[in-house]
Amino acid sequence: MKAPFPKATGVRAISIASNLVNAGVRVTVAGWGKTEFGNYPYLLLFTSAPVISTSNCRNYNGYDDVSATTQICAYQNGQDSCQGDSGGPFFTGSGASATQHGIVSYGIGCGTKPGVYTAVSYYRGWILSKAKHTVSTACNGCTTNTAWKNMCEDMGGVYRKTSSAYQCQDLTPVKAGTVSTTWNGCNNDLLQNFCEKVGRYSCENGKGKCTPLKIIYFKKNL
Repeated sequence: MKAPFPKATGVRAISIASNLVNAGVRVTVAGWGKTEFGNYPYLLLFTSAPVISTSNCRNYNGYDDVSATTQICAYQNGQDSCQGDSGGPFFTGSGASATQHGIVSYGIGCGTKPGVYTAVSYYRGWILSKAKHTVSTACNGCTTNTAWKNMCEDMGGVYRKTSSAYQCQDLTPVKAGTVSTTWNGCNNDLLQNFCEKVGRYSCENGKGKCTPLKIIYFKKNL
């Protein structure tokens, strides 16, 4: 992606699973792949199927090499992803509570044998290393700055303070796109500089304000 993904009503980054989803859990898959009639839809479609164990999945002919750590199988007769759905999400929940567990990978046929999904939990560290960013702002002996701390934590970041610097680490794209923070006074270089890394700074009626304009996909170096 060459530019940040624009924030819009109902659009946000999804949470990433930290563990493999258990067998028996019903998971949703969505995409624009082929339907049972062999056509490609004009609208985004979805279906759901329960996760099955790796050992159960391997019992199906052609599934001997399914990995217990990097892949997930799901199966219910007639409910499946299909050609054209590859790369799509495999998730539980909805809205702010949605969690992505897998990515559509492959299967033999559609709806007659298990679908195999890449387990995002296995790659979570790598994904987060690309999607998060550490902002560190020198403060030269500052004691406390509540507004800056709140801004960091509202964005899902980890706030730390040393004798010479404030640090906000591991900001999340989801919360960075929703927070709006204000503080008293407009001549606070620390807050203004930090805000301009993640959003838009403004000042009205003696109050500084930081309003992120979009969901931020942080680059490693600003």
